[in-house]
Amino acid sequence: MSSPPVAAAPAESAPVENAPSAWLLGVLGLLATFTAIGLGRFSFTPLMPMLVAEGTGTSVAVTQGAAWMMAGYTVGALVAAPLGRRWGGRPLVRLSLLVILLALALESLPLSLAMHIVLRALCGVFGAVIMVLGPSLVLRSASASGRARVAGLTYTGIGAGTLVSGALVPLTGTVSSASLALAGLAVLAVIASLWFPVGPPQAAASGVPGGGKRSASVVAVTIAYAISGFAYIPHTALWGNFVAQELGRGVVLAGHHWMLFGIGAISGPLILSRVAQCWGVRPTLVAVMATKSLMVSLPWLSQSPLALSVSITMVGAFSPGIVALVSARLAELGIERLAARWGLATTIFAIVQAAGGWAHAALYAHFHSYLPLFPIAGASLLVAAALVAFIQGEQS
Repeated sequence: MSSPPVAAAPAESAPVENAPSAWLLGVLGLLATFTAIGLGRFSFTPLMPMLVAEGTGTSVAVTQGAAWMMAGYTVGALVAAPLGRRWGGRPLVRLSLLVILLALALESLPLSLAMHIVLRALCGVFGAVIMVLGPSLVLRSASASGRARVAGLTYTGIGAGTLVSGALVPLTGTVSSASLALAGLAVLAVIASLWFPVGPPQAAASGVPGGGKRSASVVAVTIAYAISGFAYIPHTALWGNFVAQELGRGVVLAGHHWMLFGIGAISGPLILSRVAQCWGVRPTLVAVMATKSLMVSLPWLSQSPLALSVSITMVGAFSPGIVALVSARLAELGIERLAARWGLATTIFAIVQAAGGWAHAALYAHFHSYLPLFPIAGASLLVAAALVAFIQGEQS
């Protein structure tokens, strides 16, 4: 397995005649994920302490805003496929990129926290639409020989967007300037979407998502993947406020940490896919989830600069790495039903992530500290690792 979207791509894989350049398709996919997740979603993490510092809202209220954004992502994940079948993937990807651009631009105005939350929830909805439809379009338009390259470039956009937003937001100094800068970057993706491929006709659906007999392993891996959506929230949605506000180390350092997360997110899938080729997918997935449990819990054990840097970098690497390994494990358990199973796993992940956002916000309101959230999230990953380790099924 070379990257997550190869395994997650639709089942049809017939050669595409007169396929566009793999590099062109990869760059188009990269700009789409760069904007959908890196700018539209993950840029809110370094922006959160700036909203608090400017008096737009309290830490509790801003944390609830992050939960609304994740709820929006869930809605988008649920509606993307049916909307794509009705109106076509390319028009929806273009519209979604435009909505994210407008939402980021509007955040440069002097708005209330409620309006910032509404705009970020919209980014969540339309970011999810892009993530469901965009990679599928570029992958199905690629030749079989170029698909791995397209996939690698496409999902590198998540880490690249996280890295850029982590560097850019603190440098701008204000929410208004940061929002304008993010919107300016999103313009590139909107322009590039004019060349977005239509994609070859899709095969007819063969039943409901996830249909057919499910082995215990498929259920276990799906549940474990959903748990990982709960466990990474402290290091994504809440990290900026934790470092800048609770630890009192400033917005700039929080932004630097977010850059480390981005560096990890760029390198993680590539490194872990090589490890899986040597060890096997299931043992690697178990080891990664167990190790990530420790890395997620590390800030509770130590708030030293080194511990925080190691924690955010490794969680950045493991988060997309788990996506890659889960998709590969589902492929091992039945390639013929991979598309449906992956779609179901993604939807459940989004639902649990949204519920987890509210749960973390409630826990923060109760404890008035982010620190207890880290061991809670870390412990949940041990449960996920145990599910994958001890519930096995036949491979096809």
